[in-house]
Amino acid sequence: MKLIKNISQLLHFDETQENDVLEDAYLVIKDDKVFEYGKMINLPKNDFTEILNIENRILTPGFIDSHTHLIFAGNRSDEFEMRANGATYEEIMQAGGGINNTVTSTRQTPFAKLLESGKQRLDKALSYGTTTLEIKSGYGLDIDTEIKILEVIKQLKSFTNQKISSTYLGAHIVPKEYKENRNDYINLIKNKMLPLIKKRKLANNIDIFIENGAYSIEEAEEIIRESIKYEYNIKLHTEQLSNQGGTQLGVKYNALSVDHLEYVNDNDIQILKNSNTVATLLPIAVLFLNKDNYVNANKLLKNGVRVALATDFNPGSANSLNMNLVISLAVLKSKMTVLDAIKGVTLNGAYALGMQGQIGSLQIGKQADLVIHDTDNYKNLAYNMGDSLVRAVFINGQKRCFRK
Repeated sequence: MKLIKNISQLLHFDETQENDVLEDAYLVIKDDKVFEYGKMINLPKNDFTEILNIENRILTPGFIDSHTHLIFAGNRSDEFEMRANGATYEEIMQAGGGINNTVTSTRQTPFAKLLESGKQRLDKALSYGTTTLEIKSGYGLDIDTEIKILEVIKQLKSFTNQKISSTYLGAHIVPKEYKENRNDYINLIKNKMLPLIKKRKLANNIDIFIENGAYSIEEAEEIIRESIKYEYNIKLHTEQLSNQGGTQLGVKYNALSVDHLEYVNDNDIQILKNSNTVATLLPIAVLFLNKDNYVNANKLLKNGVRVALATDFNPGSANSLNMNLVISLAVLKSKMTVLDAIKGVTLNGAYALGMQGQIGSLQIGKQADLVIHDTDNYKNLAYNMGDSLVRAVFINGQKRCFRK
């Protein structure tokens, strides 16, 4: 058994307890799971195999980045500059840029190069305290490249003990070669890709981008109905650039999460309120797109909606894996308390992936995925904006990253 002692604040987010924070605490790991935790005054006398005195630092569950586009090739820094000078995301996409640029580069890039860049990005995510990630495809938009991306994601799982949830996002946009016959592409997704990916066990989730220039509600529902036959979990990109009704569609089909929600309305919130669907907010994307329409998370929380936070890491609208930046933006711009923001990148991120029974909190019996931070006060995770305070990361009870 391993003992971590002298924890200034233990942010356990254990839903069996009334409070989320325990001060002056200890935590015990047995095998790969949380065995017990409590106040230092009640520290048990045991023969621990390892004792780690963290000297009045805080401890949280491992961060969960529940929305990323980690596998891609190419660079869109020129588009970043264009937006800084007034061009909109929509204008760039309509002119043939945006996602199409990344699709072209990713199709041309060999498997080994995508795998190597994926490993480097996973290591960077780990340095920010991220122990679990969702990774989407969606930059192939043809059979060969979508399979290539999903195979890269599968291979990455053998290189890391970070937990990875794989999502098929073939319905990202309609590829250029199907511009005049989009129904043929939708049929390709329904009749070939969904069964092939499930047969090869390459993804458990599907995602659809519901937006002008992407997919309509009717098209999305057509894909969802087919995906249900193969027992995929549903996740949706929706209400990012306009309100299309995707939130209501997600709730209708018991989606794990509806993501972005910059244009969510009061009716959407009432529908979310009475569902198990998580609202996943992506504040870095709002910042990166040079906008100011951050979601009012406080309004969601007051209505009993579970709110997760993620990076949306991708080359076009959120080129960052920094979870501390996510926390800071959520507090500054989305009206969240620091504690709710941290819960958004831990427990609620686990709910957004359907993994809450295994990870997301330090409840006894869950996997011992945790982060020791170089501060004695959890509020500094937001206050030190964009500055990672990660001291050590444990996954399944084993040290993966440690800074002296």
